[in-house]
Amino acid sequence: MIDVETLRALIAYDAETGLLTWISRPESMFPQTGRGAASAAKAWNNKWAGKPALNSLRSDGYYEGRVFRELVLSHRAAWAIQTGEWPEGQIDHINHVRSDNRIVNLRVVPNAVNAKNMSRRRTNTSGVQGVYWHRAANSWAACITIDGKTKHLGLFGSVELAAAARRRAERRHGYHPNHGAAA
Repeated sequence: MIDVETLRALIAYDAETGLLTWISRPESMFPQTGRGAASAAKAWNNKWAGKPALNSLRSDGYYEGRVFRELVLSHRAAWAIQTGEWPEGQIDHINHVRSDNRIVNLRVVPNAVNAKNMSRRRTNTSGVQGVYWHRAANSWAACITIDGKTKHLGLFGSVELAAAARRRAERRHGYHPNHGAAA
């Protein structure tokens, strides 16, 4: 893993916009000697300095890029540059927008906490996380996952009643207020 001070020497981070940009590199960062280092530095800086860094958009919505051939996720680099430390846990994008790397949108959390701030699945047909039509019972059902186990909250005559039961359970078990929102 690249040390944070090296990362800070290579990439600038704007905490308000979440954007990362390449910093102009001195000759000392290039392994060539003599005029070769000067030429390599000039060529690199002309091509990359001031341009977006780690801005390759993955299919899952995260940005990534390479630093000295090492793959780095943009949100983790943003955190490291801002705080001076690589994150120990997962980085949660509070608003569910994986490309929004503003520092106010990022927090380090364990996996169990990150799971309590998930976007609503695209396949969800009720419009509410954890609420679905139970065909056999001919009613709406609500459930919630606690410590990796699904807990059924009951059957309800309307989607609104099932959603209310789900929201109460989310508050009781410490789910983030954004949990289940559309991304």
